[in-house]
Amino acid sequence: MKKTIIATAIVFSLSGCSDYLDEVNKTDVLSDDLYTTAAGFENLVNASYSSLRDVYSAPWMFMSGTDMYVDGRGTGPTGLTSYKTLSPAEGAVGDFYKACYSAIQLCNVGDYYSELTEQTAVLPARKGEIKFLRAYYYFLLVQSFGGCLWLPKPSQGRKPVSAGLLRKRYMPSSSLN
Repeated sequence: MKKTIIATAIVFSLSGCSDYLDEVNKTDVLSDDLYTTAAGFENLVNASYSSLRDVYSAPWMFMSGTDMYVDGRGTGPTGLTSYKTLSPAEGAVGDFYKACYSAIQLCNVGDYYSELTEQTAVLPARKGEIKFLRAYYYFLLVQSFGGCLWLPKPSQGRKPVSAGLLRKRYMPSSSLN
């Protein structure tokens, strides 16, 4: 019995498992493989347009306090409809802010892959569309918050940043000091 166990252990240790540990992506498409094709890049441009849905999904940032969304309807966030308790912690404000920066990130990815994708007749127009959309998302941010963080390149993962630094420099302030 001992000899069988030892022989099995020797066989497994000699065979190794390097082939078993090599990664093979069988269920997902890599960005470099998808966005460098004409169809993949076109999908990326379409996704940049689709981000407008997230930005405009809740009208509170655009219409609160107007005659279309007033207190009488009672459905809007109090801070945005009456400006009494408005703070950066307001959910609609944070959602709008995040949606704009997510859309900007998508446009940055499109701008990056516009130089790597295969050349087509519509590629210059698509580059212009992506740059316009990115500028439009920045316009919405500046119009709502004033100065904002400029992200000219796609981010490559998360980097540790102090939350106090982000609040101090990039988030809307609850006071005008």
